[in-house]
Amino acid sequence: MKPRKVAIIADTALDVPVDFAKEYDVFLLPISVIFSDGEYRDQIDISTEEVYRRLHEEIPKTSLPSGEMILRTFDAVAAKGYEEALFFTLSSGMSGTYNMLHLMAQEETRFQSFVFDTKNIGLGGGFFAMHAAVLAKEGHDLASIKAQVCDTTKKSKQFGKFKNFEFLEKGGRIGLVTAKIGTLLNIKPIISVNDDGIVYTAAKVKGNKKARKEMVELLSQFLEGHEHFCLSVQQGEAEEEASIMIDLLEERFPGKPLLEGHIGTAFGVHTGPGMIVIGAYIYK
Repeated sequence: MKPRKVAIIADTALDVPVDFAKEYDVFLLPISVIFSDGEYRDQIDISTEEVYRRLHEEIPKTSLPSGEMILRTFDAVAAKGYEEALFFTLSSGMSGTYNMLHLMAQEETRFQSFVFDTKNIGLGGGFFAMHAAVLAKEGHDLASIKAQVCDTTKKSKQFGKFKNFEFLEKGGRIGLVTAKIGTLLNIKPIISVNDDGIVYTAAKVKGNKKARKEMVELLSQFLEGHEHFCLSVQQGEAEEEASIMIDLLEERFPGKPLLEGHIGTAFGVHTGPGMIVIGAYIYK
């Protein structure tokens, strides 16, 4: 029996590269970006670069994909003849996208579907969708892809650091006093996402050089005992810093595939320019 065609859908908070999405026919479900002059669909009405440019003037809000966009995506999947669909979402601990998609997918009768909560953000979740897309193109059916990709959320991990506390303070994520003390002491919090899909502080160090070293060490601890993994470096208007992190990762993990990318809108509006995130995905 020929495997049924499987559609792969990822919300744009997972930062699946647009070129990859085109090559592997991944449907990108846009989150909403809300500025004072209107609401925009991420990667359709507004680019990540434009969002970062406007951050210096205004910090927008983000929201889960609209019900209308979800229904349009369902229609597009059905129109292309897909009989099965696998949806990947930003952590349910950060957004209502998973819950909304899960409810709406239950009402869809044109194709069989499964909604996977990655418990992550950015490429930490995007790697799941990319792995699934490769398997789908190879002809695997939904059950096979779920068994290989959706068996656990614990095979993906990211660690990130901020340039400074400016945008966290502006966005109300931390208080003014905390921001000033952190800046004065040159404290660099290293953040990650826990097993429940919630952002937490994994470590605090003084100075940028120590922060880089600690991030690589934390990632090494996560990967201990594993051989089959790929790496990622994402940056938010911080290309020079990203280049340094790439060199450090290639030195620690020689020969491992490494994906470079830009931190997307979902994370970038809260952290601002200068953010660096490194990560790894264990695919076997």
